[in-house]
Amino acid sequence: RTSTMLFMVLLTALLRALEVSGDLTPAFVTKVLPPNLLEAPSRPDPGIPPLSGIIANPEELKLRPRVLVGYISDKEWAMIEFVAMTHASWRYITGLSKAKIDLLVFTHQKWAPQVNMICSNLELNEDVDKTFKGMLQDQSQCFVVSYPPPPQEIWHGYPFINNVHFFVDDRVASILKQHYGYVMKTDFDTFLTPAFLNFFPTKLTFGVQEYVVVDTTKQRLKDVSAKLGLTHKGRHNLGPTWVGDASTILTMANYSISVMYHIVKNEFPQLPTGGIAQRWNQGEGWPEWSAGIAAMYATEIAVNHMVKEFDSTDLMDAHGDTTKSVHQVIHIHCRHGDGDFSKFEFFNHHYDKADLTSLQPAIVKDYAMLLAVTTWRHLAGDPSSRQRQKEEL
Repeated sequence: RTSTMLFMVLLTALLRALEVSGDLTPAFVTKVLPPNLLEAPSRPDPGIPPLSGIIANPEELKLRPRVLVGYISDKEWAMIEFVAMTHASWRYITGLSKAKIDLLVFTHQKWAPQVNMICSNLELNEDVDKTFKGMLQDQSQCFVVSYPPPPQEIWHGYPFINNVHFFVDDRVASILKQHYGYVMKTDFDTFLTPAFLNFFPTKLTFGVQEYVVVDTTKQRLKDVSAKLGLTHKGRHNLGPTWVGDASTILTMANYSISVMYHIVKNEFPQLPTGGIAQRWNQGEGWPEWSAGIAAMYATEIAVNHMVKEFDSTDLMDAHGDTTKSVHQVIHIHCRHGDGDFSKFEFFNHHYDKADLTSLQPAIVKDYAMLLAVTTWRHLAGDPSSRQRQKEEL
């Protein structure tokens, strides 16, 4: 278990890192990223062989380690949400079971020194397969890779490509295929619940996120699909959390990136200074057609075309303020508009002096608050907070 002293060092480093941009020189980017991430993706191929979506060998996959994969951006709150939310809940649930569930964290270079304090550093060099195999242990582990965003001039400044771009790296694909069964792609403003320990879907599975709420968005998505020569089956609101076998997740990510690039480049006007413009005066923006949700649109279009069978479940991407039992969801995703627990209120220190003794940790909103607040208080130097977390949970 991480000591109080180490958490204090981490907190100090976090605060200092808020003023650091990280090394994004062309030399560093070209050194780390593979060639296929240094150029624009090709147009999605309508004739790509479809994926069945069915997990062919679930019983075999159950016996293999599982892994959660995601990216820490350069936003000032990104490291804090990773530590106090995803990492805290992962640390908690892996303490309940002997099952091996690893974290594979890709991070903007800004945060690499800080994540290295609680995760093992992994360099994607030519010997990475051998190196990674030598690092593996029987218990659950957290690994971190310092991984820059792809060139912003190619991606028109679109930030959410970072949530999937590492999947097209052959070195990452090799690690996932060789060493893991089920793979979860997740954001890091999330919590795992103990119910995750027994979650083994038989199909490629997505969470639920309500980004299509009006008919004009549904039609626009079908129109974009048709423009690309792709078929849209009418399935909407697929969450950003994916669970499946490694090969399916990797294929899905590669295809969705091609669709995402088309949307970013061709379905929104570009600013003269670079970046995506939003035609607010023409009805664009939330909830009609939002540039910020291009990654979600891309996933939906890709899945509807290329995956024969898949599930979407509210077991994942559950809102942080829901009163459901933690046994009814496996994954909590804090979002805009949530009441308590709200990640934005957490970032604004709204809960710093909150009384945690009346919380009911079997309820999602209280479970999230207890984990996040006690972790933050421990970072801030209250050694009793970790003990309180153990007692309450």
